[in-house]
Amino acid sequence: MNSEKSDFPRVYRYGPRTFWLMAGLGVLCIGAGVAGAVWGVRQTAWNDILLGIMGTGMGLIGGVSCLLSLRSHLDFYPDRFEFYGLVRRVVVMKSDIEGARNIQNQYGILQFTVVYNAPKSKTVTISNFGRKDDEFLLWFEDFDNLDAKEDREAADRILANPVYGDTEEVRQKAVTTQELWIARVGMIGWACGMWGLFFPSPYLWALVCLAALPTLTVVAVVLNRTRWTLHGDDGDNRLSLHSWAGLPASILGVRAMLDIEMIDWQTPLAVAAGLSLVAYGFLRWIEKRPWQWSFLFYSVVYLVYFWGLLVFGNWYFDRSEAQTFPVTVLEKHSGKHRDSLEVTAWGDRAAGEEVSVDDAFYRSVEPGQKVCIYRYSGAVGWSWIIVGKCPTSSSETR
Repeated sequence: MNSEKSDFPRVYRYGPRTFWLMAGLGVLCIGAGVAGAVWGVRQTAWNDILLGIMGTGMGLIGGVSCLLSLRSHLDFYPDRFEFYGLVRRVVVMKSDIEGARNIQNQYGILQFTVVYNAPKSKTVTISNFGRKDDEFLLWFEDFDNLDAKEDREAADRILANPVYGDTEEVRQKAVTTQELWIARVGMIGWACGMWGLFFPSPYLWALVCLAALPTLTVVAVVLNRTRWTLHGDDGDNRLSLHSWAGLPASILGVRAMLDIEMIDWQTPLAVAAGLSLVAYGFLRWIEKRPWQWSFLFYSVVYLVYFWGLLVFGNWYFDRSEAQTFPVTVLEKHSGKHRDSLEVTAWGDRAAGEEVSVDDAFYRSVEPGQKVCIYRYSGAVGWSWIIVGKCPTSSSETR
Protein backbone atom coordinates (compact mmCIF):
# COMPACT_ATOMS: atom_id res chain seq x y z
CA MET A 1 0.00 0.00 0.00
CA ASN A 2 1.26 3.45 -0.90
CA SER A 3 -0.07 6.55 0.87
CA GLU A 4 0.99 10.09 0.14
CA LYS A 5 3.13 11.92 2.69
CA SER A 6 1.01 15.09 3.02
CA ASP A 7 -1.68 15.10 5.67
CA PHE A 8 -4.56 15.64 3.20
CA PRO A 9 -5.57 14.19 0.93
CA ARG A 10 -4.33 10.88 2.31
CA VAL A 11 -4.42 8.41 -0.56
CA TYR A 12 -4.46 4.60 -0.29
CA ARG A 13 -3.71 2.56 -3.41
CA TYR A 14 -1.67 -0.37 -4.66
CA GLY A 15 2.07 -0.26 -4.75
CA PRO A 16 3.70 -1.29 -8.08
CA ARG A 17 4.58 -4.85 -7.08
CA THR A 18 1.18 -5.53 -5.58
CA PHE A 19 -0.49 -4.01 -8.67
CA TRP A 20 1.15 -6.51 -10.99
CA LEU A 21 0.63 -9.35 -8.53
CA MET A 22 -3.11 -8.67 -8.39
CA ALA A 23 -3.29 -8.23 -12.16
CA GLY A 24 -1.65 -11.61 -12.69
CA LEU A 25 -3.85 -13.23 -10.06
CA GLY A 26 -6.97 -11.81 -11.70
CA VAL A 27 -6.00 -13.16 -15.10
CA LEU A 28 -5.20 -16.57 -13.62
CA CYS A 29 -8.54 -16.74 -11.78
CA ILE A 30 -10.50 -15.79 -14.89
CA GLY A 31 -8.54 -18.37 -16.89
CA ALA A 32 -9.37 -20.99 -14.27
CA GLY A 33 -13.03 -19.98 -14.42
CA VAL A 34 -13.11 -20.30 -18.21
CA ALA A 35 -11.33 -23.66 -17.99
CA GLY A 36 -13.94 -24.80 -15.46
CA ALA A 37 -16.72 -23.76 -17.82
CA VAL A 38 -15.13 -25.62 -20.74
CA TRP A 39 -14.71 -28.71 -18.56
CA GLY A 40 -18.26 -28.44 -17.19
CA VAL A 41 -20.01 -28.31 -20.58
CA ARG A 42 -18.33 -31.59 -21.52
CA GLN A 43 -19.70 -33.44 -18.50
CA THR A 44 -22.88 -35.52 -18.45
CA ALA A 45 -23.09 -36.45 -14.76
CA TRP A 46 -25.15 -33.78 -12.97
CA ASN A 47 -22.84 -33.63 -9.94
CA ASP A 48 -19.81 -33.04 -12.20
CA ILE A 49 -21.76 -30.30 -13.99
CA LEU A 50 -22.54 -28.73 -10.61
CA LEU A 51 -18.87 -28.84 -9.61
CA GLY A 52 -17.98 -27.19 -12.93
CA ILE A 53 -20.51 -24.41 -12.35
CA MET A 54 -19.21 -23.81 -8.83
CA GLY A 55 -15.59 -23.71 -10.00
CA THR A 56 -16.44 -21.37 -12.87
CA GLY A 57 -18.32 -19.01 -10.58
CA MET A 58 -15.56 -18.91 -7.99
CA GLY A 59 -12.88 -18.34 -10.61
CA LEU A 60 -14.73 -15.57 -12.40
CA ILE A 61 -15.77 -13.82 -9.20
CA GLY A 62 -12.22 -13.96 -7.84
CA GLY A 63 -10.68 -12.80 -11.11
CA VAL A 64 -13.09 -9.94 -11.68
CA SER A 65 -12.67 -8.82 -8.07
CA CYS A 66 -8.89 -8.68 -8.49
CA LEU A 67 -9.11 -6.73 -11.73
CA LEU A 68 -11.74 -4.33 -10.39
CA SER A 69 -9.39 -3.39 -7.58
CA LEU A 70 -6.55 -2.27 -9.89
CA ARG A 71 -7.92 1.22 -10.54
CA SER A 72 -9.32 1.74 -7.08
CA HIS A 73 -7.96 4.27 -4.61
CA LEU A 74 -9.28 5.71 -1.38
CA ASP A 75 -8.76 9.42 -0.59
CA PHE A 76 -9.32 11.01 2.81
CA TYR A 77 -9.97 14.76 3.26
CA PRO A 78 -10.76 16.65 6.47
CA ASP A 79 -14.50 16.76 5.70
CA ARG A 80 -15.04 13.67 3.51
CA PHE A 81 -13.59 10.58 1.90
CA GLU A 82 -13.74 9.59 -1.75
CA PHE A 83 -13.46 6.10 -3.15
CA TYR A 84 -12.74 5.50 -6.83
CA GLY A 85 -13.36 2.07 -8.28
CA LEU A 86 -13.62 0.77 -11.81
CA VAL A 87 -17.41 1.02 -11.90
CA ARG A 88 -18.27 3.49 -9.17
CA ARG A 89 -17.22 6.63 -7.35
CA VAL A 90 -18.33 7.17 -3.76
CA VAL A 91 -18.15 10.46 -1.87
CA VAL A 92 -19.16 10.46 1.80
CA MET A 93 -19.24 13.64 3.88
CA LYS A 94 -18.27 13.43 7.53
CA SER A 95 -21.44 15.27 8.50
CA ASP A 96 -23.54 12.45 7.01
CA ILE A 97 -21.94 9.63 9.01
CA GLU A 98 -23.54 8.09 12.08
CA GLY A 99 -20.92 5.42 12.66
CA ALA A 100 -18.74 2.75 11.10
CA ARG A 101 -18.58 -1.02 11.31
CA ASN A 102 -16.43 -3.92 10.12
CA ILE A 103 -13.23 -1.84 10.12
CA GLN A 104 -10.72 -4.59 9.49
CA ASN A 105 -7.74 -5.80 7.54
CA GLN A 106 -8.40 -9.17 5.96
CA TYR A 107 -5.94 -10.79 3.57
CA GLY A 108 -4.32 -7.41 2.94
CA ILE A 109 -7.65 -5.75 2.14
CA LEU A 110 -8.87 -2.73 4.12
CA GLN A 111 -12.63 -3.01 4.60
CA PHE A 112 -15.14 -0.86 6.40
CA THR A 113 -18.82 0.04 6.25
CA VAL A 114 -20.15 3.54 6.86
CA VAL A 115 -23.66 3.97 8.25
CA TYR A 116 -25.44 7.19 7.35
CA ASN A 117 -27.32 9.20 9.98
CA ALA A 118 -30.24 9.74 7.56
CA PRO A 119 -31.74 7.56 6.29
CA LYS A 120 -30.51 5.18 8.97
CA SER A 121 -30.84 2.09 6.80
CA LYS A 122 -28.41 3.39 4.19
CA THR A 123 -24.86 2.08 4.24
CA VAL A 124 -21.83 2.05 1.96
CA THR A 125 -19.09 -0.58 2.11
CA ILE A 126 -15.56 0.15 0.94
CA SER A 127 -13.01 -2.58 0.13
CA ASN A 128 -9.55 -1.44 -0.92
CA PHE A 129 -5.99 -2.67 -0.53
CA GLY A 130 -4.42 -0.84 2.36
CA ARG A 131 -3.34 -0.81 5.97
CA LYS A 132 -5.37 0.26 8.98
CA ASP A 133 -2.81 2.82 10.19
CA ASP A 134 -3.07 5.50 12.88
CA GLU A 135 -4.12 8.24 10.45
CA PHE A 136 -6.94 6.11 9.14
CA LEU A 137 -8.25 5.35 12.65
CA LEU A 138 -7.87 9.01 13.64
CA TRP A 139 -10.25 10.04 10.83
CA PHE A 140 -12.96 7.76 12.31
CA GLU A 141 -12.42 8.59 15.99
CA ASP A 142 -15.40 10.97 16.12
CA PHE A 143 -17.84 8.19 15.19
CA ASP A 144 -19.23 5.21 17.05
CA ASN A 145 -17.69 1.84 16.36
CA LEU A 146 -21.03 0.17 15.70
CA ASP A 147 -19.56 -3.33 15.89
CA ALA A 148 -18.28 -2.78 19.42
CA LYS A 149 -21.53 -1.07 20.35
CA GLU A 150 -23.63 -3.96 19.06
CA ASP A 151 -21.36 -6.50 20.77
CA ARG A 152 -21.89 -4.69 24.07
CA GLU A 153 -25.65 -4.55 23.51
CA ALA A 154 -25.77 -8.27 22.60
CA ALA A 155 -23.81 -9.18 25.74
CA ASP A 156 -26.10 -7.01 27.85
CA ARG A 157 -29.20 -8.69 26.38
CA ILE A 158 -27.87 -12.16 27.18
CA LEU A 159 -26.84 -11.14 30.71
CA ALA A 160 -30.33 -9.73 31.28
CA ASN A 161 -31.97 -13.08 30.41
CA PRO A 162 -33.30 -14.43 33.74
CA VAL A 163 -33.00 -18.05 32.60
CA TYR A 164 -29.25 -17.84 33.32
CA GLY A 165 -29.71 -16.89 36.98
CA ASP A 166 -31.38 -14.64 39.52
CA THR A 167 -28.55 -12.14 39.92
CA GLU A 168 -26.15 -10.50 37.50
CA GLU A 169 -23.19 -12.24 39.11
CA VAL A 170 -24.82 -15.67 38.76
CA ARG A 171 -25.84 -14.92 35.16
CA GLN A 172 -22.33 -13.76 34.28
CA LYS A 173 -20.82 -16.96 35.63
CA ALA A 174 -23.40 -19.17 33.90
CA VAL A 175 -23.01 -17.41 30.54
CA THR A 176 -19.21 -17.59 30.71
CA THR A 177 -19.31 -21.32 31.51
CA GLN A 178 -21.80 -22.08 28.76
CA GLU A 179 -19.87 -20.04 26.19
CA LEU A 180 -16.79 -22.09 27.06
CA TRP A 181 -18.61 -25.40 26.54
CA ILE A 182 -20.29 -24.17 23.37
CA ALA A 183 -16.85 -23.29 21.98
CA ARG A 184 -15.48 -26.73 22.95
CA VAL A 185 -18.33 -28.59 21.28
CA GLY A 186 -17.94 -26.26 18.31
CA MET A 187 -14.36 -27.52 17.98
CA ILE A 188 -15.74 -31.06 17.95
CA GLY A 189 -18.07 -30.01 15.13
CA TRP A 190 -15.14 -28.53 13.22
CA ALA A 191 -13.06 -31.70 13.75
CA CYS A 192 -15.97 -33.88 12.63
CA GLY A 193 -16.33 -31.81 9.46
CA MET A 194 -12.63 -32.04 8.66
CA TRP A 195 -12.68 -35.78 9.34
CA GLY A 196 -15.61 -36.28 6.99
CA LEU A 197 -14.14 -34.08 4.29
CA PHE A 198 -10.50 -35.16 4.15
CA PHE A 199 -10.17 -38.60 5.75
CA PRO A 200 -13.57 -40.30 6.22
CA SER A 201 -12.30 -43.55 7.69
CA PRO A 202 -13.89 -45.60 9.20
CA TYR A 203 -16.41 -44.43 6.62
CA LEU A 204 -19.65 -45.24 8.43
CA TRP A 205 -18.48 -43.69 11.67
CA ALA A 206 -17.52 -40.50 9.84
CA LEU A 207 -21.02 -40.38 8.31
CA VAL A 208 -22.60 -40.98 11.72
CA CYS A 209 -20.65 -38.05 13.14
CA LEU A 210 -21.66 -35.75 10.27
CA ALA A 211 -25.32 -36.77 10.49
CA ALA A 212 -25.67 -36.90 14.28
CA LEU A 213 -24.16 -33.57 15.36
CA PRO A 214 -26.70 -31.34 13.54
CA THR A 215 -29.58 -33.49 14.81
CA LEU A 216 -28.28 -33.43 18.39
CA THR A 217 -27.86 -29.65 18.12
CA VAL A 218 -31.50 -29.24 17.11
CA VAL A 219 -32.57 -31.49 20.01
CA ALA A 220 -30.49 -29.36 22.40
CA VAL A 221 -32.15 -26.18 21.09
CA VAL A 222 -35.66 -27.66 21.35
CA LEU A 223 -35.07 -28.81 24.94
CA ASN A 224 -33.45 -25.50 25.98
CA ARG A 225 -35.30 -23.02 23.80
CA THR A 226 -35.17 -20.22 26.38
CA ARG A 227 -31.42 -20.63 26.82
CA TRP A 228 -30.05 -21.55 23.37
CA THR A 229 -30.83 -20.80 19.75
CA LEU A 230 -29.60 -22.25 16.47
CA HIS A 231 -29.60 -19.24 14.18
CA GLY A 232 -28.16 -16.47 16.33
CA ASP A 233 -30.34 -13.57 15.14
CA ASP A 234 -29.69 -9.92 15.90
CA GLY A 235 -31.60 -8.85 19.00
CA ASP A 236 -31.76 -12.33 20.53
CA ASN A 237 -30.96 -12.83 24.21
CA ARG A 238 -29.85 -16.46 23.94
CA LEU A 239 -26.55 -18.13 23.19
CA SER A 240 -26.20 -19.58 19.68
CA LEU A 241 -25.19 -23.17 18.91
CA HIS A 242 -24.69 -22.69 15.16
CA SER A 243 -21.00 -23.65 15.40
CA TRP A 244 -22.02 -27.17 16.40
CA ALA A 245 -24.01 -27.97 13.28
CA GLY A 246 -23.11 -25.84 10.26
CA LEU A 247 -19.91 -27.52 9.06
CA PRO A 248 -20.94 -31.18 9.67
CA ALA A 249 -24.27 -30.58 7.92
CA SER A 250 -22.57 -29.07 4.88
CA ILE A 251 -19.90 -31.78 4.63
CA LEU A 252 -22.52 -34.54 4.81
CA GLY A 253 -24.12 -33.15 1.64
CA VAL A 254 -20.75 -32.73 -0.07
CA ARG A 255 -19.82 -36.35 0.73
CA ALA A 256 -23.13 -37.53 -0.76
CA MET A 257 -22.42 -35.64 -3.99
CA LEU A 258 -18.88 -37.00 -4.22
CA ASP A 259 -19.46 -40.60 -3.13
CA ILE A 260 -22.89 -41.71 -4.38
CA GLU A 261 -23.84 -41.44 -8.04
CA MET A 262 -27.59 -41.07 -8.09
CA ILE A 263 -29.58 -41.96 -11.18
CA ASP A 264 -32.92 -40.82 -9.79
CA TRP A 265 -31.78 -37.56 -8.17
CA GLN A 266 -34.71 -35.25 -8.91
CA THR A 267 -37.10 -36.73 -6.34
CA PRO A 268 -34.68 -36.76 -3.37
CA LEU A 269 -33.64 -33.21 -4.23
CA ALA A 270 -37.27 -32.07 -4.17
CA VAL A 271 -37.89 -33.93 -0.90
CA ALA A 272 -34.76 -32.38 0.63
CA ALA A 273 -35.96 -28.91 -0.39
CA GLY A 274 -39.36 -29.56 1.20
CA LEU A 275 -37.80 -30.86 4.40
CA SER A 276 -35.57 -27.78 4.52
CA LEU A 277 -38.59 -25.48 4.49
CA VAL A 278 -40.37 -27.53 7.14
CA ALA A 279 -37.31 -27.73 9.40
CA TYR A 280 -36.56 -24.02 9.11
CA GLY A 281 -40.18 -23.11 9.82
CA PHE A 282 -40.29 -25.46 12.80
CA LEU A 283 -37.12 -24.03 14.33
CA ARG A 284 -38.29 -20.45 13.80
CA TRP A 285 -41.47 -21.39 15.64
CA ILE A 286 -39.48 -23.04 18.44
CA GLU A 287 -37.18 -20.02 18.69
CA LYS A 288 -40.17 -17.66 18.49
CA ARG A 289 -38.45 -15.63 15.77
CA PRO A 290 -39.85 -14.45 12.41
CA TRP A 291 -38.55 -15.60 9.04
CA GLN A 292 -35.72 -13.42 7.82
CA TRP A 293 -33.60 -12.95 4.71
CA SER A 294 -30.98 -15.10 6.40
CA PHE A 295 -33.17 -17.99 5.29
CA LEU A 296 -31.48 -17.71 1.88
CA PHE A 297 -28.19 -18.69 3.53
CA TYR A 298 -29.57 -21.22 5.99
CA SER A 299 -31.66 -22.89 3.27
CA VAL A 300 -28.47 -23.98 1.48
CA VAL A 301 -27.12 -25.63 4.64
CA TYR A 302 -30.49 -27.28 5.37
CA LEU A 303 -30.78 -28.47 1.77
CA VAL A 304 -27.35 -30.12 1.56
CA TYR A 305 -27.85 -31.72 4.97
CA PHE A 306 -31.17 -33.31 4.08
CA TRP A 307 -29.78 -34.29 0.69
CA GLY A 308 -26.96 -36.12 2.47
CA LEU A 309 -29.35 -37.83 4.89
CA LEU A 310 -31.67 -38.99 2.12
CA VAL A 311 -28.94 -40.17 -0.24
CA PHE A 312 -26.94 -42.05 2.40
CA GLY A 313 -30.10 -43.51 3.93
CA ASN A 314 -31.25 -44.71 0.51
CA TRP A 315 -27.78 -46.24 0.02
CA TYR A 316 -27.16 -47.77 3.45
CA PHE A 317 -30.55 -49.45 3.88
CA ASP A 318 -30.69 -50.68 0.29
CA ARG A 319 -31.17 -54.46 0.16
CA SER A 320 -31.92 -54.75 -3.56
CA GLU A 321 -30.05 -56.98 -5.99
CA ALA A 322 -27.93 -55.13 -8.50
CA GLN A 323 -28.72 -55.10 -12.19
CA THR A 324 -25.47 -55.65 -14.07
CA PHE A 325 -24.73 -53.80 -17.31
CA PRO A 326 -21.50 -54.72 -19.11
CA VAL A 327 -20.12 -51.71 -21.01
CA THR A 328 -16.96 -50.76 -22.84
CA VAL A 329 -14.82 -47.81 -21.78
CA LEU A 330 -14.63 -45.23 -24.59
CA GLU A 331 -12.67 -42.46 -22.89
CA LYS A 332 -11.21 -41.59 -19.50
CA HIS A 333 -11.60 -38.16 -17.90
CA SER A 334 -9.59 -37.18 -14.84
CA GLY A 335 -11.15 -34.54 -12.61
CA LYS A 336 -9.92 -32.68 -9.56
CA HIS A 337 -12.61 -34.12 -7.31
CA ARG A 338 -13.94 -37.08 -9.30
CA ASP A 339 -12.74 -39.25 -12.14
CA SER A 340 -15.13 -40.51 -14.80
CA LEU A 341 -15.36 -42.96 -17.66
CA GLU A 342 -17.16 -42.39 -20.91
CA VAL A 343 -18.90 -45.68 -21.74
CA THR A 344 -21.10 -47.37 -24.33
CA ALA A 345 -24.89 -47.46 -24.05
CA TRP A 346 -26.40 -49.24 -21.07
CA GLY A 347 -29.97 -49.55 -19.78
CA ASP A 348 -31.83 -46.46 -20.95
CA ARG A 349 -28.61 -44.45 -21.22
CA ALA A 350 -27.08 -43.41 -24.52
CA ALA A 351 -23.52 -44.12 -25.54
CA GLY A 352 -21.01 -41.47 -24.55
CA GLU A 353 -22.48 -40.66 -21.13
CA GLU A 354 -20.04 -40.56 -18.23
CA VAL A 355 -20.09 -42.49 -14.99
CA SER A 356 -18.02 -41.58 -11.94
CA VAL A 357 -15.43 -43.95 -10.46
CA ASP A 358 -12.94 -43.83 -7.62
CA ASP A 359 -9.31 -43.05 -8.25
CA ALA A 360 -8.02 -46.60 -7.81
CA PHE A 361 -10.48 -48.08 -10.31
CA TYR A 362 -9.85 -45.22 -12.74
CA ARG A 363 -6.16 -46.05 -12.84
CA SER A 364 -6.85 -49.77 -13.33
CA VAL A 365 -8.82 -49.50 -16.59
CA GLU A 366 -8.06 -48.27 -20.10
CA PRO A 367 -10.19 -47.33 -23.13
CA GLY A 368 -11.50 -50.43 -24.90
CA GLN A 369 -11.69 -52.43 -21.68
CA LYS A 370 -14.98 -53.94 -20.50
CA VAL A 371 -16.36 -52.91 -17.10
CA CYS A 372 -19.73 -53.37 -15.45
CA ILE A 373 -22.24 -50.86 -14.13
CA TYR A 374 -24.18 -52.13 -11.14
CA ARG A 375 -27.53 -50.43 -10.71
CA TYR A 376 -29.34 -50.66 -7.37
CA SER A 377 -32.98 -49.78 -6.74
CA GLY A 378 -32.32 -47.95 -3.48
CA ALA A 379 -34.04 -48.42 -0.13
CA VAL A 380 -36.83 -45.99 -1.06
CA GLY A 381 -36.73 -46.48 -4.81
CA TRP A 382 -34.10 -43.91 -5.82
CA SER A 383 -31.69 -45.71 -8.12
CA TRP A 384 -27.94 -45.36 -7.76
CA ILE A 385 -24.97 -46.99 -9.43
CA ILE A 386 -21.41 -48.10 -8.89
CA VAL A 387 -18.88 -49.13 -11.51
CA GLY A 388 -16.56 -52.07 -11.09
CA LYS A 389 -15.03 -55.14 -12.68
CA CYS A 390 -17.37 -57.59 -14.36
CA PRO A 391 -18.01 -61.10 -13.04
CA THR A 392 -16.16 -63.64 -15.13
CA SER A 393 -19.44 -65.03 -16.47
CA SER A 394 -21.01 -61.64 -17.18
CA SER A 395 -21.78 -61.10 -20.83
CA GLU A 396 -25.28 -59.63 -20.74
CA THR A 397 -27.59 -57.67 -18.50
CA ARG A 398 -29.24 -59.64 -15.77
